[in-house]
Amino acid sequence: MAEPDFRHFAIDFTRPRGIIPLSLRRISTYDWAMIHLIPRSRLLTQTLLLACFTFVLLFAAHQITYSLVLKVYIAGGDSFRHSLNPYDYTLENFGAHNQFKYSPFAAIMYYGLYKVKFANAVIGIWAFASLFTFSLGLSLWADLTKKYPLYVTLAFFACLGEAIISQSVHQTNCLIIGLTLIGLAAYRQKKYFASGNALLIAANIKVMPIIFLAALAPRFKLKFFYGIAAAGLLTFLIPALFVGWNHNWEMHLAWVNLVLGDTTNKGLLDAQSTLARMELALLGNIIKYTILSLSIPIFFTATFFLTPRSWVPWLTLGTSALLLLSPRTDIFTYAILAPSYLLLAIWFAECEQKIVRVAGGWLTTVVAASMGIGLSIYGLGDEYSNSFLPAQRIRIIGALYFWLISCAILVHQLTVNIRQRLSSTRFASVEHS
Repeated sequence: MAEPDFRHFAIDFTRPRGIIPLSLRRISTYDWAMIHLIPRSRLLTQTLLLACFTFVLLFAAHQITYSLVLKVYIAGGDSFRHSLNPYDYTLENFGAHNQFKYSPFAAIMYYGLYKVKFANAVIGIWAFASLFTFSLGLSLWADLTKKYPLYVTLAFFACLGEAIISQSVHQTNCLIIGLTLIGLAAYRQKKYFASGNALLIAANIKVMPIIFLAALAPRFKLKFFYGIAAAGLLTFLIPALFVGWNHNWEMHLAWVNLVLGDTTNKGLLDAQSTLARMELALLGNIIKYTILSLSIPIFFTATFFLTPRSWVPWLTLGTSALLLLSPRTDIFTYAILAPSYLLLAIWFAECEQKIVRVAGGWLTTVVAASMGIGLSIYGLGDEYSNSFLPAQRIRIIGALYFWLISCAILVHQLTVNIRQRLSSTRFASVEHS
């Protein structure tokens, strides 16, 4: 998948095309009349349009209220700021299922929301900040002003539908996957320090993105480790400035223990738990350990052979495997897979083989639409947040599809890459002899 070029562009509204109806043209450095009227950055323009569009859709589709999730976040932040244990405090006041399970750095971030006294302002600030980060991450990977097949447009709305479902209850998933996409895009552009920063901050708020840190670390880019260290130091020091060193250290230890113990909890919408509720526990175990045993070698091996065409399948493999395996997966967590709905559709649209381009693109879009569009419409009722509803099993099937297709693409690319390297080695040895 070609990397978008966002340098030195301005908007030209006269020739609309693409998913976002803007045409972008190069302008002269001295074209001051346009420079002071409109942004020169296509990346920023696309991000703002996408964030505002999704923000409007969010409030149009859902009656957004001060949700229980947001109350837990703010209670966790406020209790931490006043030198209490946010994990025990929210456990006592909201129950085990709604317990605050985020880092001290995240607690301070949520304490900032507590300082905003107006409920509607809190809801709006949190929603727009999350959707802006999500949109920025997506825009770094996809130029939506290009002309694509119809199925890419449908995949685009499926992606937004999934993000809206998560953000309707103020979950952190849009923020997390946005930061992850920003970090991976920076790594792809060889901006290793910025990549380490973004990925570590994402993993500090919610642990899931740590697999991307772990996979990229063995490539031993020194600036990447500097970025991780700088962000790690920052996320540790900021909470300490508010609550002191001792309480900050104790709460970091409490958070680590909570996260490590959380994997033993009853699953919600992961593959094993969902199949067990369908009285297919044996099949659930087989699928779980198959995914685990295949994902690890393919994911980590592919890290050393990443090409412009393998980044999207690699991202898709990581996020789909996480959702299928994690017992913390629920309806809202599927926003983490949402960017792959669009990015994989674009990946197929850029394939040279027509049969792959058409069949793969439409199949991917149909699966994505059933999850991001179909279930978001289904979810407008009062019971949609129940991860145990039979209709939500579609998500497991969809995640399995994305996992299988990304595995197949990566295995094929690895096979071709290894064959080419072996051929080059043999040719070099023959030439030398």
